[in-house]
Amino acid sequence: MSPAALSPTTPHNGASTDGKARRGDEFARENLRRFVNGEALHNVVDKSAGY
Repeated sequence: MSPAALSPTTPHNGASTDGKARRGDEFARENLRRFVNGEALHNVVDKSAGY
């Protein structure tokens, strides 16, 4: 596993809503499932685009 895969990610949240933690957990689990299966991840930073 590459060091980048182990890097923590932190979202920007302007406000909290009911279910925020659940949605975050679901998102993380889905990206973990995708990573394990060699699929494209959601919301990957494109450093060549400048962000």
